[in-house]
Amino acid sequence: MAHAGNVDTGGRAGIGSKPFDLNGRVAVATGGNTGLGHAIVLGLDEAGADVVASSRRLEQEVNAAGITHKAHVLELDEAGWRRVMETSLTGTLRACRIFGCPYPGG
Repeated sequence: MAHAGNVDTGGRAGIGSKPFDLNGRVAVATGGNTGLGHAIVLGLDEAGADVVASSRRLEQEVNAAGITHKAHVLELDEAGWRRVMETSLTGTLRACRIFGCPYPGG
């Protein structure tokens, strides 16, 4: 991931004082290579985010978010099971919807 901070802004001032802090966060900006999307990338960068700028649709997506709940199956309660499923499976579904992952054969 690269910061967009090295981008020449033509001497214009940035967004100004940081309205929020994104240090340690990752932001994906589709349409972030030109125009309004690029300005948003610069603002996200200025707020401290690691920014990934995409021209349109992602060609590849890797969904690596997931959690485990280390417990014997007989000791795993429904809430623990739902946390694992929500993060590991539903999170992948949501990322695919957000970033427009095509499905195989689609």
